[in-house]
Amino acid sequence: MVASNRETPPECHQPFIEIHRIRRQFQMRICRLSKAQVVAGLAQGQTITAAARKAEIHRTTIHHWFRHQPEFKAAVQAARSEYVEVLSDDMRELASGALQALRKLLKDPGTPSAVRLKTALAILGRPQFPEPGWLLPERLESAQKQVPDDPPQIEAAASEL
Repeated sequence: MVASNRETPPECHQPFIEIHRIRRQFQMRICRLSKAQVVAGLAQGQTITAAARKAEIHRTTIHHWFRHQPEFKAAVQAARSEYVEVLSDDMRELASGALQALRKLLKDPGTPSAVRLKTALAILGRPQFPEPGWLLPERLESAQKQVPDDPPQIEAAASEL
């Protein structure tokens, strides 16, 4: 009869086996926490070195996870996408507030005309957001190219608004 390499350990070894099992579970939990911390750091734009330092692991460990654990790589990509969406939402909110502030400047009769003109030009010259295909009417685009420089011209242009 062939003896198995895995014989039941003697009873006296059981406490050591239990300690080893608990230690292994603890190490796995620490690894999951480290991975979660690294995923969060990488999603927010940290370098691999910075994320590794913060998680108190070596950077090659992260490279190993990327190469050999597709679920880790997928988690980082998903977290990055989520973070970009959050930043995009924040930018939309900030842009909305900025436009409200500009609107107040334009409508306030106490605002100097030069400031109102610059405000109007800032609004007209802003990037094409939110629709990339949106363009100003031809008349406004040509007027924007002829921005006055000296105070009398600014005053005259502001009074036309």
